[in-house]
Amino acid sequence: MRFFGKLALSVLLAANVARAQSTSNDAPAKADATKPADESAQPAAAAPEKTDAAQSRPYVDSAITFLTSLTHTNRSGDAGAKAWADLRSVSVDKVPVKWAGKELVIDAQGGHSDAMLVRFSKVSTWREAFDVQGVNIEKAQIRVGDQDYTGKARLKLAEKNGKWIVESLELE
Repeated sequence: MRFFGKLALSVLLAANVARAQSTSNDAPAKADATKPADESAQPAAAAPEKTDAAQSRPYVDSAITFLTSLTHTNRSGDAGAKAWADLRSVSVDKVPVKWAGKELVIDAQGGHSDAMLVRFSKVSTWREAFDVQGVNIEKAQIRVGDQDYTGKARLKLAEKNGKWIVESLELE
C-alpha cells in the first residue's frame, strides 16, 4: 500500500515538473483560445436575461440616469450641458430636495441646483404593497455649500406617459 502511494506521488511530481519545464507556448495559447469560445457562449445566453430584466425595470434606469447626471452637472463645457440635458429628460422641471429639515430645489430647466450629489451607492426599489414608488439609496453623499452630508436617500418616481420621472429627493 505504501509503495503505491509513493509511486502515485512521484508520478504526480514528475508530471508537475515536466509541465513547469515546458518551454512551448503553443499549448497555453490553444487552451486560452478554447476558453473564450466556451465563455462567449455563456454570456450570449445570459445577455437576453439581462436585457429582459433591464426592460422590466425602467424606473431603475430613470433613477440611475438622474443620479449620475446630477453628479456630473458641476462639470464645465459639453459634459455639464449633457448632464443637465439627461437630468431634464428624467425629472420634473423643479425637483424638491428635503435635507436635514431644509427644502432645497434642483432647477432642471434653469440648470441650477442648491445641492450637489457627490456619490451614491446601493440603489434598490422602493415599493408600497406591489406598487413601485421609487428607489432607495443606501448611501448618498451631497454637498450643500461647504457642508457634506452622507446618509440614506429616497428618490420618488412617478410614471407619466409610459416614462418614469423623478419627482423628489429626500435624504434622511
